[in-house]
Amino acid sequence: MAITRRQKEVLDFISNFVQSNGYSPSYEEIARALELNSLASVHNHTTHLTNKGLIARAHHRSRSPDVLPPPRPATTAN
Repeated sequence: MAITRRQKEVLDFISNFVQSNGYSPSYEEIARALELNSLASVHNHTTHLTNKGLIARAHHRSRSPDVLPPPRPATTAN
C-alpha cells in the first residue's frame, strides 16, 4: 500500500499534532500547516488515507482524523 508524498505529510502532521495536543487537528489546521489552498484538498488526502486504513474519521464530528496503529502482519498456522 503506497502513499503519496503529500499523504505522508498529512499523516505525519496528524500524528505529531495528536501527540503534542492530545486531540486531532481540524481540516483548517492541517491546511494551514501544510500550506494547502483548500479544505477540499485536505478532505481528498484524508479520504485516501482512510481508504488505505491509515486513519479513521468520524462523520459529523470536528477534529475527527485519528491515526490508526499499523496493521499486524498475518501469522500462519503450522
